[in-house]
Amino acid sequence: MEVNFKDSNEFSNKLAILSTDKKDRGVISKYHDEFKELDRKQRDTQIGKTQIDKIVKIRDGEKVIGNKIVKANRVPIAFANKIVNTSVAFEFGEPVTLTPEEETPLSDQVLLDWKNARLDYKIQVAKRKQKEETQSALLFYFKDLKTGVFNKVLGSNKKRAISTRVLDYDSGEFFPYFDMTGDMKYFIYIFQNIEYSEELKREETVEHCWIYQETTIVKMKRNGAEWMYESEEKHGFSKIPVVYMSQPVPEHYYVKEAIDRIETCISKLGASNDYSGHPILFIEGEIYGLPDKNADGKVMKTKLKYNEEGKKTSGGDAKFLTHDNAPESVKLEIEKLEDYIYTMTSTPNISFSNLKSIGNVSGKALELMFLDSTLKKMMNEGQNRTDIERCINIIISGIVTTSQTALSTYTDKTIFNIEFGNVLPNNFDELVSTVAIAVQGGFMSKEEAIELVGVADDLELELERINNGTTTPEVEPVEE
Repeated sequence: MEVNFKDSNEFSNKLAILSTDKKDRGVISKYHDEFKELDRKQRDTQIGKTQIDKIVKIRDGEKVIGNKIVKANRVPIAFANKIVNTSVAFEFGEPVTLTPEEETPLSDQVLLDWKNARLDYKIQVAKRKQKEETQSALLFYFKDLKTGVFNKVLGSNKKRAISTRVLDYDSGEFFPYFDMTGDMKYFIYIFQNIEYSEELKREETVEHCWIYQETTIVKMKRNGAEWMYESEEKHGFSKIPVVYMSQPVPEHYYVKEAIDRIETCISKLGASNDYSGHPILFIEGEIYGLPDKNADGKVMKTKLKYNEEGKKTSGGDAKFLTHDNAPESVKLEIEKLEDYIYTMTSTPNISFSNLKSIGNVSGKALELMFLDSTLKKMMNEGQNRTDIERCINIIISGIVTTSQTALSTYTDKTIFNIEFGNVLPNNFDELVSTVAIAVQGGFMSKEEAIELVGVADDLELELERINNGTTTPEVEPVEE
């Protein structure tokens, strides 16, 4: 679909068509508030609605002298945040390793731009927002460089550098438009900005709409109810410089009711403890001489009553009331809910109290303990790899289009292998022992063993040292 951006009427109509498949911002707003603000008033099962404040009467004897509000006990637990953070940590906790199949000046520049744009960190942020709010985007752009020390890490480029920004709910509204083949035709970004108006002589909030196309960005501004054309300029890339990340529902969606229930259980348990968790002094009869709280050898006196025959008919008594039965059923329910939440979201419960009891386990046993989370990571690896590849392709397009056009001759030769990291600790001793047994038994070559252990920088040099019986490099003597 082609759009005439200079015709405001046509653009307004076409924008409605471009927005057909965009996500509902109202729904995303609820996800955002649930994660960031710990909002618990969205569902009937949440503590914001199950734990209700009560109005109780204030009495002076039998007389009601007023009312007061008793606040309900509400304990929000950031289970959803933990699920998201753990998932992102397993997928991108360790930076991805980019290895060019053939080293070229272009591949070197790609790695430099990747590092300078802090993409390892930006991808973590974008993936976290995707899992929380169901969508995010990495927006690539060029920024002018100032003369200084930073130019030393930018290769031969001295004027402009590729940078990135993460778009999320707080950034504004954004959505892609795909054509019939599934290729991104437009990317629309609508946001508000506070600007000074010369006409009004004051600051005002102005709404902008930027439309990214293959090589240009069209900038529109809202004037009243209509969008007005501002400009169209090159963005510096040969493709839309956006990596859009999306998923149907938040990461915690299928266990949200279980999270609501566990928050309700703990909130009610806290309220119960407020009433009966501490001893209550029960006094029967008439008491006088109540001891001071700081007194030693506390004594409490009571008045006794006798009948005409001298027998005691009544007397005071004081004793503490305590909870006779621990809430074992509540404890059992909370434990079952926790286990269900962690299991159904493939999230390991890696709290200190759980890990301290596992002892010294082997590397293989550790991998099996975290197998569920590893499988989830592998299931997401296809889409994650696609997102990384698009980042690389956008950087390449920016380099050969704007920053260093002379490197365009290396485009066909610049292909990267992507290897995702592993946050699980490695048992190096166990790995070396296993590899040594395999080599001695003839099941593995020395070359494969050296590569598997992965500590040698130069495979051929290390193999030569082993064959020559020297495992450390020779050091030339220093002349005094």
